[in-house]
Amino acid sequence: MSGFLSAKSALSNGHHVEFLTPLPPYGPSEKEETKGFGVAVRSALCGCTNLHTHRGRRNNALLILTIAILPVVALVIQNAVFVQNSNAILTTSVKVKDDVLFSIQSGTVVHYMQIERGTSALYISSTGDANVLKNLQGFRDNTDRAIESLTLWVGSSVDGENFVSRDKFHQSIRDFRELVTNVSVTVPENVAFYSNFIAVMIGWLADSIQISRSGDLWPVLVRYHMLIISKEQAGVERALGSTFFATGELRC
Repeated sequence: MSGFLSAKSALSNGHHVEFLTPLPPYGPSEKEETKGFGVAVRSALCGCTNLHTHRGRRNNALLILTIAILPVVALVIQNAVFVQNSNAILTTSVKVKDDVLFSIQSGTVVHYMQIERGTSALYISSTGDANVLKNLQGFRDNTDRAIESLTLWVGSSVDGENFVSRDKFHQSIRDFRELVTNVSVTVPENVAFYSNFIAVMIGWLADSIQISRSGDLWPVLVRYHMLIISKEQAGVERALGSTFFATGELRC
């Protein structure tokens, strides 16, 4: 019969009696839920996202929040990486700026020391000519202003006792000037003193250029360094050449 389920039961006399039990009504069981179009789906399969249950609504809300938060997290990570890279670029730019400033300032000191070296050699060769001394004093003032304008000092005891600080460096030059004024040194000693100081400063310039290799100004700094070296070579020739015209012979 439709809607009934038959079952047989054995009696003691050997006869069988058939019982009819009603079938369950059409529809989902306790473990099933009706979805769209009347399709029964087990809650165990979709209960985690079923909007008809408290658990399903909670899981759906969590899913929506997760989808909404993921782009925000990705954006935060992207900005953090961008800030880190920008900070590294800024640090490099500041370092390059300091190196360029030091290169210009130290190059100015080297320039005036070269002129002072040549004029000092001429003064010694002239055995203390007053007119040469007057010009020499003006060049010394230029050197003093250039040294005092240095905003960075990279010298240390490794370079020598005279390079521990800017003041020590400046004082050693002043002390040597007294010897030059009194004509107590020879032309070779004068050239050697200034040339040693200039060589150390050119070495500092080369070191700062090596550190700034990552910057776009590195080729310009290299050319500037080569220009300073060529000026130094010409300066030594000028210092020795001036003594030739002063004494009529080359002293070296």
